[in-house]
Amino acid sequence: MKKIYYYTIALLCVVFCIQSCSLESENYSEVSSDIYPTTERDAFDLVTANVYATFRNHEYKGAFNVAAGFHLLSDIATDFGFCSWGEGNWGQLEFADFQNPNGSRNPRLLWEEYMPFLSKMELTIDRIKGINMNEDLKKRYITEVECGQGFLAFLLWDLYGPLIIADVETLKDPLAETILPRQTNEQTIAYIETKLKAGIGVLEKSYDKGDNDYGRFTEGLCHMLLLKLYMQTHQWDKAIAEGRELMKSEYGYELVTDAGSAKSAYANVFASANEANRETIWSVNCLREYQWHLWYPHVVSWGGYKMTRLFYGTI
Repeated sequence: MKKIYYYTIALLCVVFCIQSCSLESENYSEVSSDIYPTTERDAFDLVTANVYATFRNHEYKGAFNVAAGFHLLSDIATDFGFCSWGEGNWGQLEFADFQNPNGSRNPRLLWEEYMPFLSKMELTIDRIKGINMNEDLKKRYITEVECGQGFLAFLLWDLYGPLIIADVETLKDPLAETILPRQTNEQTIAYIETKLKAGIGVLEKSYDKGDNDYGRFTEGLCHMLLLKLYMQTHQWDKAIAEGRELMKSEYGYELVTDAGSAKSAYANVFASANEANRETIWSVNCLREYQWHLWYPHVVSWGGYKMTRLFYGTI
């Protein structure tokens, strides 16, 4: 009987303690700005994932993937590239058929896939601004994001013309479902120019092969993209100024010479011994481990993408 009495007292104490405790649950499926991003490493990861990953080449992903990236569409629709797999889906690329909404190689897919990345980068800038970190490093990261915006905007504008560019206030209120119009051609060009000029005087001129930062955006890249923009828009004086800027010794760029067994300096640019040569202003970095880059199957094994005989004869 005494044992039952003690058990009853203990049970009442437990119930009383439970009732007097205030338990608060925490939802681990949500990430708030109070916990992320907050550190320099968070800023580094944001720039890597939301900016540099956009320009990667891996499988069918990334702006420069071999199967259907920006460079492929830009080259194969000209007189020096073609696809031997026949018209069908591949003909959409070869003849730059932007009108046909069907097909797995529709040139319009690049617009649909990569336009949102401009907004993602804009939100990345806003998030990095709120991090308590080294101000010089913060400025560099933000400038790299702006360079990424200018780079991607140039690629999209080159193929599709004026862009839809959202401001950060609109992006922070997605439930409003605001419909934004395309900007004018002049506004789009000004946007690209402004973003690329942000890197001048902030980013490093260039990086040497073997440097841990090799592959990050540089001032040299900004000048090269501005040169292309000015050439596209027939602003010849500005294009000449950008070209002369890139010839300055502080950038370290130089043409690959005719040294070695290669028949021409042009061929030497692509020799494996000249990887990351000084003629390279910026290159897409690839993993040294497993990397499904698709160049070998699409070009060699399957024999799909080829250079025209006429252009090959000019090398």
